[in-house]
Amino acid sequence: MAHRPDLVARRSVLLGFLGALLLSACTPAAVPADPPAEASCRKRRAAFDIGSGTTKMKVADVDLCHRRLLAIHLAEDAPVFYGLDVSTHPPHFRDTTMERGFATLEDFRRRAESLEPEAYAAVATAAFRKANNAGPFIARIEQELGITVNLIAQAEEARLGFLGAVTKAGVDPERAVVWDVGGASMQMTTLGTDGHLDIYAGDFASSQMRSYILTALQAKSGDAEASPNPMSEEQAEAARRHARSYAEAHVPSAIRDKLAEPGTVVIGLGALKYYGDRPASEVGASCNLQHLSVRVDDLLGLEDAAIGGAYAANQVSDRLLLLGFMEAMDVAEVILADADLTDGLLFERELWAGRAATR
Repeated sequence: MAHRPDLVARRSVLLGFLGALLLSACTPAAVPADPPAEASCRKRRAAFDIGSGTTKMKVADVDLCHRRLLAIHLAEDAPVFYGLDVSTHPPHFRDTTMERGFATLEDFRRRAESLEPEAYAAVATAAFRKANNAGPFIARIEQELGITVNLIAQAEEARLGFLGAVTKAGVDPERAVVWDVGGASMQMTTLGTDGHLDIYAGDFASSQMRSYILTALQAKSGDAEASPNPMSEEQAEAARRHARSYAEAHVPSAIRDKLAEPGTVVIGLGALKYYGDRPASEVGASCNLQHLSVRVDDLLGLEDAAIGGAYAANQVSDRLLLLGFMEAMDVAEVILADADLTDGLLFERELWAGRAATR
């Protein structure tokens, strides 16, 4: 079968990007000495992913000439629920959320400083695209912390997530559907037959599911500090049906067709990483319908204090969101990848050159 030259070229460009994310578990001692001429290729960077529900940081050594990850020296994450704030009208960040977010970034940067990275850069995602006061907050982060903040579009978020996920999971990109469930947005990404990425860019995600349960099913305030727990069995079933109906109405045919193909592998990022049968960093970690359902049953009727942890308020609502979407798409299992947007950011040259425009 003959290959179209333009298709081959586009596919080669995309697959070439995967070389940027060879996330091997190299330690500094395991990395062969580079020739002196290549010393300028090696960079130590501190990359931040300011997500809508979790803020993450990674300090790593990278070889930009050969697009290789050499070593990860520090990786941190902490909950900051920006996404819950932007469910209000008009969408804006509360002062308490911004202070919590700033303090988190300040703490992460202080920890990174001892490792002497050459540069600090971040990507900000859905909640920052929506909040009408995100601009001044970004300016403060840049001015006071010296972190370049790139407000990226949802398509770019999907691309970075796809590249990081298929590499971390070791899956052929042509067989993969990467599903990233964020605090305020959701992406499903796959490599189309024309060599471009097919992307579902949704705006019903973790914070929207939580708000739906609070306001539509429990007649409570949708305030960012409110919790849907304890949740009844009837409320849980209604929420699950809502997520299933939403997925059936909004996930496009290109994604559905890929999911129906034999051999397709679904790789999970974002909130999915926290709801597997084992930590996402462990080999074979996955999220499946049976495990999700059993865990929901265990958590129904419990207060946040009994559930425990920084994400207690999301533990049930997130799982119901995942169950509804998986049922709608006929997906029984999702392979988990211990990856986030920092993995892609480390290699994106233009995002380290100063303030980048929204793309």
